[in-house]
Amino acid sequence: MFNKKIFESLYWRICLTFLALLLVVGVAYSYIAIYCAEMYYQETNQKLNVGLASSIAENLFIDSITIFKYGEMNSSAINKTFLKHLTNTNPNIEVYLLNQWGHSYSLSDFSKKQKPRKIDIAPVKQFLQKNKDTYQTMIVGENPRNIAQKKVFSAAKINDQGYLYILLGSERYDNVTQTLIGSYILAMSAQAMLLTLVSALVIGLLAIWFLTKNLWVIIQTVKRFEQGDLQARIRLYSKGELTTLANSFNKMADTILANIEELKSTEVLRRELIANVSHDLRTPLAITQGYIETLLMKNEQVDAKERKKYMEIILTSTQKLEKLVSELFALSKLEAKQIKPELEPFFIHELAQDILLRCKVLADEKNIEVHTHVSKDLPLVIGDIALIDRVLQNLIDNAIKFTSENGNIHISIQSTDKQEVIIEIQDTGVGITEAEQAFIFDRYHSKNKAQYTQEDSSGLGLAIVKKILELHDSTIQLKSELGKGSTFFFSLPIYQALDHKNLPSVPMNNYT
Repeated sequence: MFNKKIFESLYWRICLTFLALLLVVGVAYSYIAIYCAEMYYQETNQKLNVGLASSIAENLFIDSITIFKYGEMNSSAINKTFLKHLTNTNPNIEVYLLNQWGHSYSLSDFSKKQKPRKIDIAPVKQFLQKNKDTYQTMIVGENPRNIAQKKVFSAAKINDQGYLYILLGSERYDNVTQTLIGSYILAMSAQAMLLTLVSALVIGLLAIWFLTKNLWVIIQTVKRFEQGDLQARIRLYSKGELTTLANSFNKMADTILANIEELKSTEVLRRELIANVSHDLRTPLAITQGYIETLLMKNEQVDAKERKKYMEIILTSTQKLEKLVSELFALSKLEAKQIKPELEPFFIHELAQDILLRCKVLADEKNIEVHTHVSKDLPLVIGDIALIDRVLQNLIDNAIKFTSENGNIHISIQSTDKQEVIIEIQDTGVGITEAEQAFIFDRYHSKNKAQYTQEDSSGLGLAIVKKILELHDSTIQLKSELGKGSTFFFSLPIYQALDHKNLPSVPMNNYT
């Protein structure tokens, strides 16, 4: 359980990774330290003994002229007493003779029959070319016992016959060195590495904790949010990537919360819509069903005049039902953004005039006077003609419906300095209270619905107007006072004020 928890925790995973890295670095550090210490000793040893071969050569040879006979070592020319004394007093060296071609002869074993081994003589020549006073670079040569092994040495030239070649590190020295490395140097390195690792580990763990404590705060807050605390927010007062992450989470949480609230509101509206639609559909359906049943039951008892009256009522109810279904369908498509406006230039005042001609009969029935005021030289506007037609139709229909007999309707279409045209529809109807103005454009707003919705109205007209104008990046606005009437107004951009490179060229005389 403990091990599983460790490997699941980011903090402990980082700590274990850091510890493994320290171990690797510690081992590498120990190896480098031992290697550098060895190289330091080798170079120091060579520099201190750079003239050793020359000094030994002065006493080692009895007859320096006949060191080699017929290419082989002449053992009688060597001062054996001096050599024995030398090797006993300085076991750190191995003494060799080299002929001109690099064949080596060990003076430690010269009494035995030797088979000379050839070594690379180039390092020896390089060593002899160096001036003793300016000698700086460590030079290593081959070990005749093991050609693959390189060692520091001292060398001296013996007339033109060969070289005295002294390795500064005998086989005996190598054995002692390995023992020391195994006991002393490694122990010292292990102690130093252990001290370094412990210190680095403690400091590292504290540093990692300090760096990851904000991450712990983020994790706990996210868990709270996951468990249903939608008000949980991450509070960090530092700067860096984690603060950026925390701010992004907070913004995401705010968006989610807003979406949840919107969904709740939408759900309430959906239920209200279903209830209102059911009610509005039930009324015309009930009327239609009732009169049809009456006609079927009475049949021959209903005279032609009464039959016509019943059929007219059925037709009216059917038309109302058709209009309601049509507006519901249109509003649903607008809310689902399935309708994309096809923008084109047109004269808004001509469109308004066409709608007024269609509504003239309704206005005349209530003896309502309609007044229009249009700016001189009104420019073209940009919009979807069919959709804007529906906007004006709904607004003018509402103005006529809610204006009492002998009332007035004023329609104003004016251009402004802001490169737009403002359209206003003002009536002298019942007006709308200030409290209701904020909800009048919601579909099927239930509060006091009967006050602002007539029997033959679907109650969706203003909601459709709002959605259409939103597609045109415009808004419908309202000024109203209870008992004195209402004014609805919106704006459309002027054609010349837009980047219309993708729009067709429209001759002005087409609209005059």
